Amino acid sequence: MKKLSVILSGIILVGILTTVSGQDRKNVVKLGLLSPFVNTLNLAYEYCLNDDIGLQLRGYFTGASVGDTKLRGYGIIPEFRYYLSDSKLAPSGIFIAPYARLNFFTVTSNDEGDPDYAKGTLNTYGGGLLIGYQRLLKDRITLEAYIGPSYTSASVSAEEGDSGNIDVGNMDGFLVRGGITIGVAF
Repeated sequence: MKKLSVILSGIILVGILTTVSGQDRKNVVKLGLLSPFVNTLNLAYEYCLNDDIGLQLRGYFTGASVGDTKLRGYGIIPEFRYYLSDSKLAPSGIFIAPYARLNFFTVTSNDEGDPDYAKGTLNTYGGGLLIGYQRLLKDRITLEAYIGPSYTSASVSAEEGDSGNIDVGNMDGFLVRGGITIGVAF
């Protein structure tokens, strides 16, 4: 988790320094609005390479639960964004975004002392394709909504107990990924 914090801090610092140099609104720092409902902090940084293409790196920390299973850890999602509108320039308009997703969690299932107690790690790898719309308001604030299919492969290993007791819910197989963000462009 410390590495991800350092990486995100560095990206934000580069964005701030870019602002000082007087460049156009090519950088956006975003906050996931739905994430707090699942005990997650979701931050993203997007850099627009030109009028049509953006690169985004999203990172998140979670303390979510899936049934009796508690997840603690982080995830990283790199995205390539292609903006489809001829009349609007990135980071504004309709976009499609292929992405990869990596999650690294510590998991515990049930309470200690319970016969079905298990503790271990859950790592997931996958990717997908999003379609979304990002709106730039007052040349500074961004609002974004996105949705799309994804595929995830999960591997669970137990340090204590039986890994069969760790319920990963719907974190393996075909899924739908969606979200809403608010951000600041600079």
